[in-house]
Formats: sequence, C-alpha cells, structure tokens
Amino acid sequence: MLLAGFIYRFYPFGFEFLDGTSDLALKQKKIVKYSEAIQQKPYIDKHLIALSKIAGESAKLFLKGSTPALAAVDIQNTLNGIAEKVGVSVSRMDVQKEKKLEKDNILSIQVTFRITSTTRQLRDLIYYIEASEKLIRIVNIQANVQNNKTPEEIVSSITVEGFIRE
Repeated sequence: MLLAGFIYRFYPFGFEFLDGTSDLALKQKKIVKYSEAIQQKPYIDKHLIALSKIAGESAKLFLKGSTPALAAVDIQNTLNGIAEKVGVSVSRMDVQKEKKLEKDNILSIQVTFRITSTTRQLRDLIYYIEASEKLIRIVNIQANVQNNKTPEEIVSSITVEGFIRE
C-alpha cells in the first residue's frame, strides 16, 4: 500500500527521468534564457557605462588621502579655506579617532574646530561647509555668546565629518 502511494505521488517524475524528455526540455529552456541574456547585452553595456560614470563622480566626493591622517589634513585644509573665505580664524582644531561605518568599507573622519564669529559669518561658514564639493557634513555645533553685553561675538565649536574608502 505504501509502495502504491509512493508510485502515485512521484509517477510523472520517475518516467521523465528514464526517457530523457525532461532533460531535453530543461536544456531548451536554458538555451532560450541564454539567448535572451545575449539580446540584453547592449542595454547592459549602456547601464555599465552609466554606472561607471556615476562611480567616478562619486569618488570625487571622498576626501583625498589613503590614510585617516591624510584625510584629516584634507578636512583641515578645506575648513581653513572656508574660514578664510568667511573672514574668521580657527583658534583650535582637534581630530577625533576614525570610525568604520557598518555596511561599507568607508571610514568616517571627524574634526572639531573652534571659531569666534558673528551670526552672519557663522551662517556663511555653515553654508560653505554643507555646499563643499567634498562630502563633508556638520555633526555637532555648540554656539555660545562670549559676552552678554556685546552679543555680536559667538564662540562656536563645530564638529565636521568627512569620509574615505578603507
């Protein structure tokens, strides 16, 4: 009885393997699939070229330097250039230890710097950092008025983060 149930359940599969018709059908399906893939080659090539261009452009967003120390120097040079453009001087600059991002082979480099500025200069500084050609973002800002009698001067501590490939 059990043998009859087994034969009934697997009957179509058993005889297909014996006569080879399923093997031929599988090979024909593979041939059709491969020929469709070959016909897609021009479209895939165009996609590959477009993705290569995007990858090349995105590489420009990363910091220069193959090590975290060189990348930190790149951030410092960028920040000094922006500060000079805005008209403020950087009084202190500290580099934090790099952090590895979870998913990718990318290291995060953070630099904290301190400036004394007016409200307008601080606004412009933030704008130029965010609009930089490199992928630099502001992580933290702490701004305090230095003198309550003359609230024009703001002492700010800003942490900026940039990225390099590992």
